[in-house]
Amino acid sequence: MAISKYENATSFLLPRIIDGGLGGVLGVTFIYPIDLAKTRLQNQRSLHSPVSYEGLFDCVRKTYKKEGFLKIYKGYPLAASMMAPEKAIKMASNDFFRSHLSQENGSISVSREIVAGGLAGICQSS
Repeated sequence: MAISKYENATSFLLPRIIDGGLGGVLGVTFIYPIDLAKTRLQNQRSLHSPVSYEGLFDCVRKTYKKEGFLKIYKGYPLAASMMAPEKAIKMASNDFFRSHLSQENGSISVSREIVAGGLAGICQSS
């Protein structure tokens, strides 16, 4: 899918930016409780004090019972607001580079896919 098939770059990139942003927010929505539990498990002390959590799911369950549903997502808006543009940039730039590195028939070699992904990663981390 080359950019020349579109009237301008905006009609090519805008849907990919929106898709990437929504995908980033959706990903954070599902992963955030697990990440919170992982952080709490890492921070619990076990040498001289009793262990608070038995494992990942025990931590989520106890957090939900003790603090409520909203505490599982404490800090979520910030994480989502940071992830959405990051994933949007990555998805849009990957598609942009793939379209410029693909052949006339739309096929792309593995080495060019790697280059496109690497360039998208550079854009994402900048």
